Order: sequence, then structure tokens, then C-alpha cells
Amino acid sequence: MTKIALKPLPPKEKEDVQIGLENLSVTERKNLIVKLLQEQILDQRLKLHFWKDLTKQAAQIDTGYIAQHLVSLITSLPGGGMRGKGDDLIDGDFQQKPSEIVDVEKPKRISEPFPNGESYVQTTARMKDFLQDLLKNYDGKRVMVIGHRATQYGLENLINGVPLEKLTTTHFKWQPGWKYELNSI
Repeated sequence: MTKIALKPLPPKEKEDVQIGLENLSVTERKNLIVKLLQEQILDQRLKLHFWKDLTKQAAQIDTGYIAQHLVSLITSLPGGGMRGKGDDLIDGDFQQKPSEIVDVEKPKRISEPFPNGESYVQTTARMKDFLQDLLKNYDGKRVMVIGHRATQYGLENLINGVPLEKLTTTHFKWQPGWKYELNSI
């Protein structure tokens, strides 16, 4: 038998947490980025796979808040305390369904939208608009894009020429990130 005890941490005083991004060096911010990704993404993902196997629930992590912390650490700009939410795939009735159910639907939803949602052709068109904006306003610069699989499908399709038919039927292998080089669109 395993015993689990959960003890909440005492609340921190404001003085304890007011380090100030503006006072951190680039090296300190890089080290904090590595720590944040390790603690909040990689370690959690590994732990969730144990629970996924046991409970047969999805091993998903909501990274919206984590992404905001990353952006603040990278840019030294403090956030506004709100959750970042961009133009995600509107997957309608399939919102938060297990990947085992959604994966079967993906090839059917290349041109035909998810019920009460969008198709991958539609999300890829939005990605094209986004990439055109990047070329126009950020040409020659490095940017970080955080998104879901539909985001990656759009990038792979538009930058690397991988057909949506292949992307929606290929087994997804998670990794800590992907790199793309955008020269034209």
C-alpha cells in the first residue's frame, strides 16, 4: 500500500517573490528557462505517463501559463496576470477528448471541419497568414511559436511541404521542440 500525504506550502510574502525580471542577467534568465521547462513540462510529462497507463486518461499538460512565463523570461517583460490564448484550432465537439478518439477523426477533418469546429485546411490557412506576417515584420529574427498539433501541421505543411494527409495519419512523437527556417511563403 502506498500512502500519499499532501501538505500545502505556506503562502509566500510579496517581498520573497519580487526578484524583478529587469534585474536578471541573460544567463540567469536562460538558467531559469531551463529550470521552468524541466520542472513544468518535462518532469510533469514523464509523471503523467505513469498515470495515463494506470487510468487510461490523456497525459496532457495545459501549457498556456507556462508559455507566458517563458515569454516573460525571454523578453524580460512582466506579464499582465492573464492567461495567453491565441488562435487555436477550434475543434468544437472534440475539445478535450482523448487523443485515441481525436486521432481517428483527424484524416477525415483535413477539408471537412470538426463538428462545430475547423478543418486542418482552415487552420493551415491561418498559419499561412501568420507566417506572412512574420516575414513582413520579423524577417531575419528568431521567434518562438507555442501551439498544438494543428500549429505544427501548418508549419510542416507550409515550410517543409509535408501533405496534411501524411501529417494527420503519422503517429505523433513528442519532443521538446522543433526548429523551422522560414525563407518564403
